[in-house]
Amino acid sequence: MLENFIANLINFKISKIYTQNVKKLGFTAHGVFWNSKFNQTKRFQELLKFINYKKNEKLKIADIGCGYGALYEFLVEEKIINNFKYYGYDINKIFVNFCKSRFKGDLFFEGNKPNKIVDFCLMSGTYNFAIGNSIRLWNSYIINNIKECLNFSKIGIIFNIQYSNHECIVNNIYYSNPNNLKKKLQKLNLVVNVYDSNFFKRDKIFVLIKKS
Repeated sequence: MLENFIANLINFKISKIYTQNVKKLGFTAHGVFWNSKFNQTKRFQELLKFINYKKNEKLKIADIGCGYGALYEFLVEEKIINNFKYYGYDINKIFVNFCKSRFKGDLFFEGNKPNKIVDFCLMSGTYNFAIGNSIRLWNSYIINNIKECLNFSKIGIIFNIQYSNHECIVNNIYYSNPNNLKKKLQKLNLVVNVYDSNFFKRDKIFVLIKKS
């Protein structure tokens, strides 16, 4: 019960900060704390290349922390994946309502996890912006969110996270210790692979695959 209360409080604070920023900068890459649309697109390209699926089957993707729907727009325009079903989730109702007004279909939902079974969950920068200065609390928040998403993921989860030599939170940005995070995730009965980003020097990409 206490964990749920803390998670809800964190979600409320994150949602409030993003609402304030998007009111200033609009539903744009800058509005969701990206320094450029170009870098946002590079992140999408990098995460998507780790998706392994059967080409003759429709791939179901859940975008956790979908913001204003930039990943969905990218998937539709670039056609990197030809046959897919997309669902977007965000804890911020303003983003969800914006996406519903912008895109056709019942594709966007309020929440931090899927509401239906998908093949993969993707999180692009979802856990980089931290609330507070407690590393233990933020680690717990990340792990609990991933646990919830795993309940709806048939194959696995792909996400990126910032890192440094010393785990810390600086100016609300969480810098992980990749080895420690990997050990925690392996306890969830997952095959965990960690990759260096080719574009962002402080990014690690985690690919979590459920053990059969």
